Amino acid sequence: MRRESTDQISFRRPLPVTVAPAPGENLNGYVRRLCALNGVSNLGLFRTALHIGKLSSSTADQRLWINLSAASLQPLAAIKAMQWRKREDGFLLGIVDFQGYAIQKKFLRTSRLRICPLCIRETKIVRDTWSLLYMTACTIHSVDLVDSCDHCCNKNNTPTPLKYSSATLPWSCHCKRDLGEIGTVPASPETLLVSLALEHAMASGLATENQLPCSIFPEIAELPLNDLMTFIDIV
Repeated sequence: MRRESTDQISFRRPLPVTVAPAPGENLNGYVRRLCALNGVSNLGLFRTALHIGKLSSSTADQRLWINLSAASLQPLAAIKAMQWRKREDGFLLGIVDFQGYAIQKKFLRTSRLRICPLCIRETKIVRDTWSLLYMTACTIHSVDLVDSCDHCCNKNNTPTPLKYSSATLPWSCHCKRDLGEIGTVPASPETLLVSLALEHAMASGLATENQLPCSIFPEIAELPLNDLMTFIDIV
C-alpha cells in the first residue's frame, strides 16, 4: 500500500471537504472528523500536514488555532470555541474557560480520549463534556464511557488507552479496532445520575431532554459547574 506523505496532503490546504464544529464538540474529535472526511488514513500525518501537530484543547499558541481555521475554512472564533482558555481572574488556581464555564483544570481529563462508542458509531461526534473528570456515562445511551481498547493491550498487559491523537486511522485504535465497535456496558444508576447532573449544570440541550432525577436535591442540582465538581470530589 502506498503511504501518503505530508507533502501530498499539504497541497490540499484549505481542505477540499470542510465542516463546522458541532455545538459542544471536542477539538480532538473535530480533527478526527476532518481527517476522515478528507479520506486521510493517518491522523498523525494529517495533523502534521496542517501544521497543527501539537494542537490540543488547552494549547495557548495562537498560530496553531489559526492554522486549523485556515485549513478548515471555518471562522477563527468558531475554532477557538473548542479551546480550554486559561483564566487569570478569581482566587482559585488553574481555572480554565470550558465551554463558557469556569472550571479548575484538575477536573478535566487531558491525557486519554473518553468516548461513547454508540455515539461515535451514530454521529462521529466526540462531546467535550466527556472530558469532565466525573462524566463517566453517556446520558443518551445510558452506558459507561470508555477510554481504552477492548481488543489489544499495551506492554503492561493492560487495555491500550485511547489517545487524543495518534498515527492511526481517524476512528480506530492502532490495532485497527473501530472506536464505534468497542463494547459497552450499562451505566450504573449512580454514574448516570452524576453525568445527568453535570449536563444540567452546563444547561446543555441534552439535560433538558433527559429529565434530572428527583433524587438530586435542588440545592445540589443548581450548583455552578465547578462547585458541583468540587462537591462530587469531596463525597
